Amino acid sequence: LFIYMKAFEEKEKEHSKEILIQAYYIEAFARMKKLPKLKDLLKIVPRGTKNLIPSNMYPDEIYQSVEIGIKYKGYIDREIANAEKLRRLERLEIPEGFDYDKVSGLSIECRQKLHRYNPRTIAQASRISGVSPSDISVLLLYFGR
Repeated sequence: LFIYMKAFEEKEKEHSKEILIQAYYIEAFARMKKLPKLKDLLKIVPRGTKNLIPSNMYPDEIYQSVEIGIKYKGYIDREIANAEKLRRLERLEIPEGFDYDKVSGLSIECRQKLHRYNPRTIAQASRISGVSPSDISVLLLYFGR
């Protein structure tokens, strides 16, 4: 029991130090005599500790919106990049009646599916079940893109 209490006290000390450091930064922002950007404050203050930021500085909706934007920034950026890649692939057309058997490197399943569905663009081909990302790469190389 003593060991658990000692570990709890150590954890509490670390948390207290963290809060003091955050309070110092918030106070430094206040001394600047201008309103700090909420995204800067939220990068300092850990998630879920909104009570460290004075409640009259920002409305709740703005606080939540900025916090979500910071928390999910990596996911959002990745999805934007994927959407842009899909837009580029949508512009790359496959000639009508193209013989996929001429392309070495495509799996047999991929060739069968491409013959069956006869996609108009590389993006359409990428959405067919059985056509792998490596097959799409082979097609992009074959068409010289």
